[in-house]
Amino acid sequence: MKYCSKCGRELFDKDIECDKCKSIDFISEKECKEIIREINNANMFSKKKLLKDPIYKMVNDFIINKPKDYFNACIINSNNDSNEEYFDRIKKHTINNKQKNIPKCPTCGSTNIRKIGGIERGASIAAFGIFSKKINKTFKCGNCGYTW
Repeated sequence: MKYCSKCGRELFDKDIECDKCKSIDFISEKECKEIIREINNANMFSKKKLLKDPIYKMVNDFIINKPKDYFNACIINSNNDSNEEYFDRIKKHTINNKQKNIPKCPTCGSTNIRKIGGIERGASIAAFGIFSKKINKTFKCGNCGYTW
């Protein structure tokens, strides 16, 4: 996750701009946690000095002192979006961007691979013994012939 440096909105790592204020400036979750730690550990005078920095002020106002949402059965999300906008935002990052787990050849990156069968492995071991190239191998690339 990352945060918009203008409005403090929590965004997905894949977002290229804030969908609320259209800013393209972000701070990482790690950087935000570090700023929160600094603000929380500062005394009153140091805190005033830190809050003169716009990033620290944004983190303090929008993340640390974020208004608490009270439970309301009529409200599903807390982003002030309509339910349709909220679910479209979630779908954009989850459902449409699923990557299939397709194995690839580690040498050439091809997906033209096949599983080495038990009979083929057994025949190779019978012919070459412990010098067989197919002992402890599972796949073979159809393009470059690499086995792994």
